Amino acid sequence: MKTRSDIAVEKFLAGYNCAQAVLYSFCDDLHFDKDTALRLASGFGAGMARKQGTCGAITGGIIAIGLKHGRG
Repeated sequence: MKTRSDIAVEKFLAGYNCAQAVLYSFCDDLHFDKDTALRLASGFGAGMARKQGTCGAITGGIIAIGLKHGRG
């Protein structure tokens, strides 16, 4: 069985940004649509809109935490 890290690395190596790769790796656990996750996180790569600020891996993780524990 692949770990979330393995899944994230695979997605990143396939050309997705860090935020997309990290969020995608949590989709099964969160019962969240994978295509929606990739679209949602697309603007957070390379530090939010490619401005090289906060790493996309961090923002992808924050989105995953929000999906699991956020208020709705």
